[in-house]
Amino acid sequence: MSTKVISNFDKAAKQYINYAHIQLEVAEKLSAYIPSSRHGNAIEYGAGSGVFTKYLSPWFGKLIATDASEAMCLEGKKNNPSIAWEIIDLRHPKAGPWNYIFSSSVLQWLDNPVDVFKAWKKSLAPGGRVIGSIFIKGTLQQWLCITRGISPLTWKSHELWVTYLNEAGLKIVRQDTETITAYYSNAMECIKSLRGVGATPYNLVGPGRLRTWLKEYDNSFKTQYGLPCTWVTYRFEAVSFD
Repeated sequence: MSTKVISNFDKAAKQYINYAHIQLEVAEKLSAYIPSSRHGNAIEYGAGSGVFTKYLSPWFGKLIATDASEAMCLEGKKNNPSIAWEIIDLRHPKAGPWNYIFSSSVLQWLDNPVDVFKAWKKSLAPGGRVIGSIFIKGTLQQWLCITRGISPLTWKSHELWVTYLNEAGLKIVRQDTETITAYYSNAMECIKSLRGVGATPYNLVGPGRLRTWLKEYDNSFKTQYGLPCTWVTYRFEAVSFD
């Protein structure tokens, strides 16, 4: 995760909720992993405008929602005023001990996942758990076909994410994957949606090449249902072990 990525989310903050249809669906599915007891100290990293945060309330213990983007935190606090918010970069976690660490649809942006997971583990209470969702390999496969692999990040397989978690001393106790396909009227609407959630930078390529890609996307993937855009998500619950 770079300063540029955080800047993209700053720009997207005010409109994020209007375009985050996939993120909203992923957050709802991840909410099934929230413990029924809702007790203990809990923190959410990369909370954005609070699309998953809302499912954590009520929480019977200490609960903090965080994001590295100040603009996102402001939107998140507006959408979830009963929850405490702090500007925190998930690469530098807040000291615990935490019984639960939550994260929805943000970990794919990490440059050094193992280092981050190790830092998270240090902040967990004994037997503490990490519950999260990650966009993985297969996501935006239509765009990758058109761009010949040019992407703002490299999508990793869920097997690789399991390896990262295990290397950090976190054992998977529950997991699943899901493929979600959204449909748009045309490629321009799709790219607007991606930019609206900060998923792609505005200056990834020049306008000429972008127009070529948009035309090729429309011509290559149009269906009777519209233009497909595929997302693949990995959900997991991992427990700290020594």
